[in-house]
Amino acid sequence: MNWEDPIAPYEWWPMENVPPTEITVAGKALDANGNVYFVWEDNTTHDVTPRANARYYTFTVGASKQCAPVKIDFEDSPSRGPSCNWEATLQVVCHKDWSWNYTPITSITYGFSADSNGLVTIHHVSGAGNPGDCRSIIVSTLTNIPGGIHIKAYYIGCCDDDLNWVQTITINTTCPKDKKTVPYNDPYPPSAPYYFGPSGSSNNPWDIIDNHTSDYMNSNYPSYCP
Repeated sequence: MNWEDPIAPYEWWPMENVPPTEITVAGKALDANGNVYFVWEDNTTHDVTPRANARYYTFTVGASKQCAPVKIDFEDSPSRGPSCNWEATLQVVCHKDWSWNYTPITSITYGFSADSNGLVTIHHVSGAGNPGDCRSIIVSTLTNIPGGIHIKAYYIGCCDDDLNWVQTITINTTCPKDKKTVPYNDPYPPSAPYYFGPSGSSNNPWDIIDNHTSDYMNSNYPSYCP
């Protein structure tokens, strides 16, 4: 009886590198740098065996967890009447399970003054970034309305849990439509400080955060805000 040692196929033939774009992982082709990106829920299992158009091949796989960015929008029209000095701090925060505990990420302050005739002067916005800035609140609209201002802003980024806004009124001097003691959270929610509430919650029944959140999976990802 003759015994033969098994010889691996790659010991018979010369080895060649397979171009990254001809390799797929979980049905997606690698890019020219050998990378591929997925958006998967935490604590889920996936087959990441590379597939190549070759009969025999060896491979190594490395992976890192990245936070997929989302865009959250903010809009408010505070109007407090004549003879009023009003200011607020607007924060982007990361929170979990809608508790009162949250981690501030970034913030701006903004406000206005209205004279006895209701003529509005917008206060300087501090802390706002410019379009394209990473991890900054971008104010896209800030205009006068009768007795107040209209503001639109957005933030692009991520956190390990949920992003939301927290707006805290810090000044409401002699405002006829605002008698609350500062500081307080707007919209003065009963159970949590967030500007937008969760779906189906009494926290803020007139609007939910889902209506103001969108994925930011475009050509900027994953290089946006590295």
